[in-house]
Amino acid sequence: IKTCTKDLPKEIGKGRPCLNYHIGRCLAPCQGFADEKEYRELMNDICSFLSGRSNDIVKRLEDQMQKEAEALNFEKAAEIRDRLQDIIS
Repeated sequence: IKTCTKDLPKEIGKGRPCLNYHIGRCLAPCQGFADEKEYRELMNDICSFLSGRSNDIVKRLEDQMQKEAEALNFEKAAEIRDRLQDIIS
């Protein structure tokens, strides 16, 4: 989630990404690193999760994890597995 105080989209690309981007906790929409669709999907998932509707998110992540594993992208599949474990726990 974007935590910086930049006014989007007016300030996209001004300055450098924050520490949260560098440690993998932000997609850096303030730099234009995350496309609008990807960021909107993340925000929708967060709202669904906070509203108690995590079943849809779990199903979609399981499907993504399976696709990544089939494509032999094991690091990405493991990343998704870890996200799933965070949601389920």
